[in-house]
Amino acid sequence: MPADRLTRFGPLRAPLMATAQGCWYTDTEGRRYLDLLAGCWCTVLGHGHPEFVERVRQQVERFIHAGTGYLSREIEAGVDALLALVPQTRYRVAVLNTGSEAVDLAVRVARAATGRRAVVSLHRGYYGATAEMLSLTGPPGPHPGGYRLPAPDCHRCPVRLSPSACECACLEASDLPAEIAAVICEPVMVSGGMLVPPPGYLARLAAMARERGGLLVVNEVTTGGGRTGRWFAHQGQGIRPDLLTLGKAFGNGFPVAAVLVREQVEERAHEAGLTHVQSHGFDPFSGFLLATVIELVRAENLLHRASETGHRLRTYLEGVTERFPVTNVRGDGMLLAFDLDPNHVDFDAVARRLEDLRIVVAAQPAYHTIRLLPALVLGEEEIDTFTAGL
Repeated sequence: MPADRLTRFGPLRAPLMATAQGCWYTDTEGRRYLDLLAGCWCTVLGHGHPEFVERVRQQVERFIHAGTGYLSREIEAGVDALLALVPQTRYRVAVLNTGSEAVDLAVRVARAATGRRAVVSLHRGYYGATAEMLSLTGPPGPHPGGYRLPAPDCHRCPVRLSPSACECACLEASDLPAEIAAVICEPVMVSGGMLVPPPGYLARLAAMARERGGLLVVNEVTTGGGRTGRWFAHQGQGIRPDLLTLGKAFGNGFPVAAVLVREQVEERAHEAGLTHVQSHGFDPFSGFLLATVIELVRAENLLHRASETGHRLRTYLEGVTERFPVTNVRGDGMLLAFDLDPNHVDFDAVARRLEDLRIVVAAQPAYHTIRLLPALVLGEEEIDTFTAGL
């Protein structure tokens, strides 16, 4: 396709992809590519999952879109399926299209419910592509909408302490406003270099929000959907979000997202006059996607598989350090990353070699990091192909 017909705002590049199946793409020349990113971290069931494809076909024939004023059986099923994943907390649900929209709405709800503006976010966090959410990213310190804390990068500690002795000191490194609307965080900071916070960090963040009269917003757009062997990465961390955002994996390649809002918070935001209406909110197709993906992940025991396969892949990467300068292997389940020692290897050369071998990974030269977010159906063939490429 001639380059002058496309904008240059995003990373579009050759080759032309033609089909996809499982963890593999095939281009128009018939060459196969190993997809270790599940598309854009979305296709947890793998590309072209037969049962999923057949159900999509049937749903498209039956009911896709109903406008903004109507509900459907599909939405009822999708919302019930979501709420069953977080039974400990009474939430209400907004069904949306994209993760960016979900996080944007969650912040608006927090501000409406508290009557405050300031939002505390994390350096190297990613909250979405809207102008408002992009304003939450950037270096530590104050910004127009609130404050950013240092990233919990234990490998390159911002306060120069070791994880065994830090007691989350990075959270005390900055002065914060006395009153805030919310603290927003990711349980694993995927776009920021796959940073896994130390034990107790998320609980400290939650306490920080409470002390300042704010709400805890947990962004699980990337980390949710079973990747960690749990439906959500924050589960088991001793926290219960006031607002929980999700997306990506729950559509298995189709756009769907949601915000789960504690009932009391939703009531306060509603009383404050908050509204949110858009063309595809609460679409029956979105409800269908939520219910179907959750059902198929359960039916194929993919939470367990994500945990087991992720552990096996991580163990391999940790063993590679004996013959290859891999350092700082980290992650949770099928959210994995490792660094390449810049003193002993040319990062760009390794990234090019993987590209030449048609192995699709997420390379971050700024951190010397390679990230892996494969579909939960990743198998031995795919692992062997990747490990042979290192």
